[in-house]
Amino acid sequence: ADVYREAAQGASGRERIEIERAAGENLLMCGRIDEGSAALRNVLAEVGMRAPRTTFGALFWLIVYRIGLSLLGLRFRQRAPEDVTPKDRLQLDALFAFQIGMNHVDFILGASVGVRFTFLALRKGDALHVLHGLVLEVGRAAATGESDRTPKAVAAMAQTVQLASAAGPQGETFWQRELGIAHYLRGRFASAIAAFDMARSTHRTPADLGARLHAVWALFFTGRLRDEGIQARRLLRASEDRGDLVTSVSLRVSSMADMSLVADDPNGARRSLVEAMALWTQHGFHLQHWLALFWEARIDHYVGAPEKAWQRLERHEAPLKRSLLLEILNVRVISGYMGGCCAVGAAAIGREGKRRRALLAEARRRARRLDRELEDATAPTYAAILDASVACIEGRHGIAKARLENAVRLAEAADLKLHAAAARYQLGRLLGGDSGRALLAEGERWMRSEGIRAPERWAEVLVPGRWNAEDCAIPP
Repeated sequence: ADVYREAAQGASGRERIEIERAAGENLLMCGRIDEGSAALRNVLAEVGMRAPRTTFGALFWLIVYRIGLSLLGLRFRQRAPEDVTPKDRLQLDALFAFQIGMNHVDFILGASVGVRFTFLALRKGDALHVLHGLVLEVGRAAATGESDRTPKAVAAMAQTVQLASAAGPQGETFWQRELGIAHYLRGRFASAIAAFDMARSTHRTPADLGARLHAVWALFFTGRLRDEGIQARRLLRASEDRGDLVTSVSLRVSSMADMSLVADDPNGARRSLVEAMALWTQHGFHLQHWLALFWEARIDHYVGAPEKAWQRLERHEAPLKRSLLLEILNVRVISGYMGGCCAVGAAAIGREGKRRRALLAEARRRARRLDRELEDATAPTYAAILDASVACIEGRHGIAKARLENAVRLAEAADLKLHAAAARYQLGRLLGGDSGRALLAEGERWMRSEGIRAPERWAEVLVPGRWNAEDCAIPP
């Protein structure tokens, strides 16, 4: 980025604008968000365009261009690269760079610019521009929770696959990478890993780091914690070598914190978060702020302070809502589940009374919302866990047993192996006796096989409640 900015000082005309675009793109990629955003805004202004400056402005233009795409459809005219005017190409390249750079930081702004790119690519771009635009639409639909099974969505997917195949290895790689992220955003983590593996085997590029970040996160959800640790450390070294703050900060406030908890080192986990966020921009509320917030709440819960975790989430509820990050399906589902776990955990250690009833009502409300997230493969599991946990604390132990057994089945079906093991562990504690001890041992054995040193703490974070058999009178 710095080399490009220096080169731009000796250039003029369109060459200078193109070099400034490259500088802004690299600044965003390495996490210098404020500088990169300003640089690309200047480039857009020089080619007669502007990017929204507020979240609600971004949302407004997102809606406007979505309406435009709905009315005009995804039709386009085949154009050779030489048929695209220099001005149109510069506009499209600047929009695309802005979208890619902002997508892992400010989703709403990235989506707003991305849908504008798609709209213009269909009308002014060549085949590669169109492919990029259609792929961005697939990702946006996944992020916002739109169904990918409607006739329109199926047709758009087929069109995208055809264009990617025609574009050769570069187009196929881009498509598989973004398809993996789309699967991730829908909670289809095993499918996401398969797509990421395909992208790497097809054509490895520096931009693959973004896909590798989601692949690391997918390993956590599928319970492959040892693999997650190996891949996270490799990716952290690669991102730090490149000066890529987006990836390194995102890793340190999520996977690296998890690896510390796997090693039963909550102080190390908290230190990872603090050091990472000291490097990050303090302006706005980005995806990295959300990651740090919820993973710090997880640490609080892990050390036996779920009330502190819940209070932390309550304090940051307003900026989270204003950021519109909850418009992202994956963020909304994880927030609902983790927040519900903190509420249940706080209720479990609190006294009977109004406060506990309010916390359980909040957890129950979050479970109902998760039940309605039909496009996320993991939401039914999370809802079942919260329902079981609430029933357990309320003393409805027979119902808690049935719901937790259902949660185990759902977790296995969704490839949530860690959650399945934690649910078995808690179910064993609830049942007691020989059958209960067998389930508890099975859950503990699985967690220890993935390196978890304190299975009981992990089980309490993922499936909170009062699960001790001596406290529960389960009917025969």
